[in-house]
Amino acid sequence: MAKRKVVDIENRIPQLKEQRRRRTNRRLISYIIVFFLLIACIVYLQSPLSNVQSVSVDGNTEATSESVIEASGLLNDVNMWNLDQEAREGRIEANPAISSATISRTGLTSTSITIEEHAIVAFMYENDEYIPLLDTGERLDRIESTPAEAPIMRDFSSDSLQRELVTELSKLSTQVSERISDIRHTPVENDSGRITLFMTDGFTVSSTVRNFASRMATYPAVVSQLDASVEGVVHMRMNPYFEPANALEEGELEEGEEVGES
Repeated sequence: MAKRKVVDIENRIPQLKEQRRRRTNRRLISYIIVFFLLIACIVYLQSPLSNVQSVSVDGNTEATSESVIEASGLLNDVNMWNLDQEAREGRIEANPAISSATISRTGLTSTSITIEEHAIVAFMYENDEYIPLLDTGERLDRIESTPAEAPIMRDFSSDSLQRELVTELSKLSTQVSERISDIRHTPVENDSGRITLFMTDGFTVSSTVRNFASRMATYPAVVSQLDASVEGVVHMRMNPYFEPANALEEGELEEGEEVGES
């Protein structure tokens, strides 16, 4: 039978003491590290080091980045971990051009503001200037250059008629709205909402403000059957039809619907 190795307890005791001392030291070092990390976090949170240092703005076209950042107030000694996002987003959305704003943290001291804007559906021409009209009916600041991305409305003196047409324009498909260049208010005795449109495809259209979007829905199909070389007016009211220019001059063609129909 093999002899069992006997360890002298007097030799073992120093080893046990050393192991215990090492465990104690490791535990103490861990506590010290955690303590200083907590102190560092407290100092960081209470110091300007934790304030927002940079703000980026995405998605804005009409609203300037400067105005968005100013409305947010994020660069006014705001702590990164106390942004109060909902209140700040509400202040940004007070801008009539902005439909929604979302504030996000992107780093230890950086944030981003993502913007969604209301669509510009037309420009009102007044006093040699162009006023952007939003799909909400609100107006933005005037611009002097000729806009290209939306129809230009002219000769509208009634605010209610302007708003009604803006609402109708916001309902149009892109296929139709992109073909409209100018819209002129051309009222007649029994139709105060009569309008004349000059299209980018060369046609002239006569319609009315009431239910304008639904009346224009079939426009692409209607003009696809017409000869673009023949001048005339496309009547987009109850029953669409084309009236050649020579018929307009000679009065040979009768309208396909009652003039006052709207």
